[in-house]
Amino acid sequence: MLDSVPSTKIFGHGCDCRYLELSQAHAKIAGRNVAKVLAERVSEGSCAEEVLELGRKLLHDNPDALFRKSRG
Repeated sequence: MLDSVPSTKIFGHGCDCRYLELSQAHAKIAGRNVAKVLAERVSEGSCAEEVLELGRKLLHDNPDALFRKSRG
């Protein structure tokens, strides 16, 4: 999926949980999965700095940009 969709369109985490505890657990699972995929990219030869930037986009920058727009 990372190669077929622009990286600015992907969130590393997103859930609609009724309880805060479930959201925290989901964030932990999502973080592990993102780390695993990004580690695979580095082991396949991708530049570590680029992979770190991608991780930052997925887990912080993309959601931050969306929610900044929605707040006005």
